[in-house]
Amino acid sequence: MYLKLNRRQIKLLGYKSYANYPLRRLMIAVIFDLLRRRRPDAPARVARIFPLVAQKMEHWMFAQSSSRQEYSDLSTLTSRMAQYARMTLERAGRLHPRLAKAA
Repeated sequence: MYLKLNRRQIKLLGYKSYANYPLRRLMIAVIFDLLRRRRPDAPARVARIFPLVAQKMEHWMFAQSSSRQEYSDLSTLTSRMAQYARMTLERAGRLHPRLAKAA
């Protein structure tokens, strides 16, 4: 079920609105493709979670960005993916100590 908004309401919401749904779907697809290309030999159990990981990464990037340009900047996408991975590993307490010092 989708929330129906008129043009004025969408404008008030700014770039974080349902109007950006197609862009968000595209970003999920790009992230998923990058994950697959980085790990083409991933075991089946790991490859199965790539779509979920891509969705979570996209959601985090969308929440963290302050503008549509920042969100959709493909030149910084891999570094933002690495930042998300580092944050997730730190939160889980599984970041290697050598990598934690480098941060």
